[in-house]
Amino acid sequence: MFRKILLWSIILCTISCSKETLKKQYDRIITASGPEDIVLDVKNDRLIVSCDERRDDKPDIGVLYQISLTSDESKELNMINLPSIPFHPHGIDFQTVNGTDYLFVINHYGDALQTNGIEQFKINEDNL
Repeated sequence: MFRKILLWSIILCTISCSKETLKKQYDRIITASGPEDIVLDVKNDRLIVSCDERRDDKPDIGVLYQISLTSDESKELNMINLPSIPFHPHGIDFQTVNGTDYLFVINHYGDALQTNGIEQFKINEDNL
């Protein structure tokens, strides 16, 4: 009987301790609405997240966010020289081509023709 009580005590303590540990490991990091995909940018210690709000009652917003791996700071990633086209990022992928880092972004334009494309951005520390 003592062994059963001891065993159940250990099991219950382990479960209880595990729940407390999980609670301490969880943090919420805020991004723009509609986060869709995420990639790791090791050189710049950040995650890049594609965000696109698609709900009818919300404003049309398509952006890329960066989340610092050292501070958990989350902010919009500036895109330099983006042509004046609708930007609705979906899937993203990080690739190094001939020593240069690029972010490839599937863009659902959202126009009447249902045009889609893949945008290629050179990755810099502060912008694309």
